[in-house]
Amino acid sequence: DNRSINTLTLNNCFNQSDINGCRALATLLTCGRPFVALSFSRNSLSGIEDVAAALATNPQLETLRIGDNQLSDSDAGLIAEALKQNT
Repeated sequence: DNRSINTLTLNNCFNQSDINGCRALATLLTCGRPFVALSFSRNSLSGIEDVAAALATNPQLETLRIGDNQLSDSDAGLIAEALKQNT
C-alpha cells in the first residue's frame, strides 16, 4: 500500500462503452488514499452522482481535472454542491 502516490492522471482511459469511468473515479475518491490531485479528462463521464457524493467526503483533494467529458448542467451543479461540503 503506497501512500506516497498523491497525484494520479488517467486521461482518455475510460472511453469504451463497457467501462464506467464514473464508477472508477468514485472508487478512487473513496479508497482511503490521500489524493491531492486527480486528472480524469476525456473519459466520457456522464451521470456523475456517485462522483459528487465521493467528492463531498474527500477534503484532501485540491485539484480535480474533469474537462472534455460529457457532463450536463445538472452534473456540474452536483459537483459544485459537493465541493461546498468538501471544505
